[in-house]
Amino acid sequence: MSSWTTDSSANRYVKTYLKDWLDISGSYLKMKHGYVDISSNSTSASAITVNQHSNTQPIASFKKGADLEMEIKNDGSIAMSKTLDISGTTTIQNKLFVTDDVSFGSNLKVIGEVSANTLAIGENNNKFIVAANGDTTVAGRLDVTGDVSFNNELTVTGATN
Repeated sequence: MSSWTTDSSANRYVKTYLKDWLDISGSYLKMKHGYVDISSNSTSASAITVNQHSNTQPIASFKKGADLEMEIKNDGSIAMSKTLDISGTTTIQNKLFVTDDVSFGSNLKVIGEVSANTLAIGENNNKFIVAANGDTTVAGRLDVTGDVSFNNELTVTGATN
């Protein structure tokens, strides 16, 4: 069977204008060159809607060559293999799980409780440490402006003046 690019009976329109809609009932649409521009000036409808009628295949896959860059899965999740750059305010309505290191270029504000197996603060993580067993290490001075209570013994090494 010949390809449509070599089939002399295939329709080849250099320019085509459709006013309302186009129904492509075959298996897929292939564009060899150029780009696809999907625009909408509607204030009440999406510019593009994609429906997946299978529960096993992704809704959309974005590739660069043979490499998968991003995939929208049939359960609504998104898988990415590259950097996600968000320059605006971002709200996450549920849990965020991170499997590797996290870096913040500025302040971290936590509303609620912070849970950690070990909390280590300071350059090289050695200035203030609270270990999982409750041991606490302070590598500098400890200034307390309020009351201090000890329910067990206190050991002081060095001058106490």
